[in-house]
Formats: sequence, structure tokens, C-alpha cells
Amino acid sequence: MVAVSPTGVKTQGAVKVSFVPTIASPAAPTNAEVIAAGSLDISCYLLADGLPRSVDNAKGNPPRRLCTTKQYEQLGTTTFSIGDIHYIVDPQGAAASTGMKAWEKLTPGTTGYFVVRLGIDPVATDWATGQFVEVWPVKLGNRMIDGDPTDEFAEFFVTQAVAVTNDRTERVALA
Repeated sequence: MVAVSPTGVKTQGAVKVSFVPTIASPAAPTNAEVIAAGSLDISCYLLADGLPRSVDNAKGNPPRRLCTTKQYEQLGTTTFSIGDIHYIVDPQGAAASTGMKAWEKLTPGTTGYFVVRLGIDPVATDWATGQFVEVWPVKLGNRMIDGDPTDEFAEFFVTQAVAVTNDRTERVALA
């Protein structure tokens, strides 16, 4: 067998994220839902560490049997999670201004979906039918505005809790 070395795809500057309030079928999201008037592309609001997604599968060992000298692992509970999100805000921004859009859309208690597209420039290429995405159903938690006044390059940002409320859909094409 000949070894194959696939070309890697850069991650930096290649993640697009929208908050979408309603998706009829998370297993079959549509481009129309992702770009609907109630949705918000938050790609350029999120900080580089701003959407820490993870899937954790518990592993454990059942009791070893008396008749054996080997023990094997089993898979247990799967936990889908998104850590606290971090996004830019203008603490003195006027209502509906650019610096306040994410703050106004991502209010505590709101439910919806984070739709995540990987591997395509988020600024140069808009959402389109046929692109592969992940769909994460979420409920947004409490938040606070923060910033580091000792860092001359720091900007104000929001830290907000997120709960994943159901299975995520991975690598599904937008219809």
C-alpha cells in the first residue's frame, strides 16, 4: 500500500460562525435559514479563542473477570460542549450599532444554533448551498463585559456562558 500525505488546510482565518435563532431540521440546515434576517454572522465579533467546541467521550473499565488477565476499555457518556464564548463589544455603543449587534442578539436565556463552517475564508466567502457545516443547538447564559486595562492593545469583550442543548450535527451540507 502506498502512503498518502493529504494537504493540510490552514485554520487561522478560516472559520465562519453565525447565530441562527431557528432551524427547522438541524440535520438538514438551509442556506436561507443561516442568512435569514434574524441570524447574525458573528465571525468577526468572536475573539480567536471565542468558540471553544469539544466532544468528550467518557472511557472506563468494567470489572476484570476472574478467568482473564486482560482488561479492555469501554466508551460511556458523550458530552458535547462549548466553553464560554468571547466576543467584541462597544460598552458605550448606541443601540443597533455595529459594536452592539452581538450583545443585542446573544441575550441570556436565548436559544438557537451556532452554525460553524471550517476551511473557507469567512470574510471573502459568504454562506452558500453545498458548504459543509456543524450545527450546535445552544442556550445562552449570563455574560459580562471585560477587558485588561494594563494591556495597551486590549479591547473590551464579552465573556458569556453557553450550554449545548442537544446533539450537534457534524459535516452536513447546507441545502
